[in-house]
Amino acid sequence: MDLIKYEFYKEEDGAYYHFIGQLVKKVRYYREQVSITEFEAAMPELKAIEKRLQDIDISLGETPRHYLAEIMDELNNESALEEKVITEIDRLSKAITLSLFDTPISLANFSYEYRNANAAQWLTFYGYATNKKNDGSLLVIKEVFRSVCYSNGIIFIDSSLSNETL
Repeated sequence: MDLIKYEFYKEEDGAYYHFIGQLVKKVRYYREQVSITEFEAAMPELKAIEKRLQDIDISLGETPRHYLAEIMDELNNESALEEKVITEIDRLSKAITLSLFDTPISLANFSYEYRNANAAQWLTFYGYATNKKNDGSLLVIKEVFRSVCYSNGIIFIDSSLSNETL
């Protein structure tokens, strides 16, 4: 299921795509913004929307889909992508800095933030976590972040530049 297609699809209230969009938005919100208790409390509302969609499927002669499961699968894929990206950045950073500088690094030494809003994913790179030096390791690590982000369709934002260099 292409979540973005439904999240931003403009349709009249009561239309099939309107209900799918509403369900996608609500599931994303409850999954990402509230506690599990609140998510569980919202399940009757979510299941009611899913039931309405399944009734539409039946009226069209289609096999009813499991909309909640499909949406959760897509959201799980988004989470898996984040894990894959960070793992890949860590592996490549260690390999390259060890080869170039004969120095092992840890991603814990760098500050970055992986974000996802309205199915848009981006990573903001801030540089070193504790000191603001600009050295060869920082440049290499920044390029690894940039490369991995771009190869996975994630927007890379470089916030490691100081005001003096802008």
